[in-house]
Amino acid sequence: MRLVAAIHSVWPLVVLFLTGLTAAALMTPRAMTWSRRLGAVDRGGYRHEHAGGIPRLGGLGFALPMIALMGGLSILGYVTVHNWEWLFRRVDAATFTLLFDLAGPRRPLAVLALGGLVIVALG
Repeated sequence: MRLVAAIHSVWPLVVLFLTGLTAAALMTPRAMTWSRRLGAVDRGGYRHEHAGGIPRLGGLGFALPMIALMGGLSILGYVTVHNWEWLFRRVDAATFTLLFDLAGPRRPLAVLALGGLVIVALG
């Protein structure tokens, strides 16, 4: 009976993990395409030895499914406000550094949108 109860309580976590893994696998190539389209590409230079351009926003393909996964876990009661704050600090710091790679008039708008999202999420 205990084994059945343990499996029943773990099953939502397994489903959410597999969903997040699948979403990250699908979103990362799309985020890299968006990065190329927006011009957030790291070109090789004297400090970098890669020959071609490396997309800088590929991490968003991991961050967005992670936020969705944390949302699912918080609905189930596995995640607290402290966990959300930790996640948004990590995502916020990484994304703000990547946003400064964007060229042109899109940068201020993106920074304001992300800042507003973080303020609303943290209350």
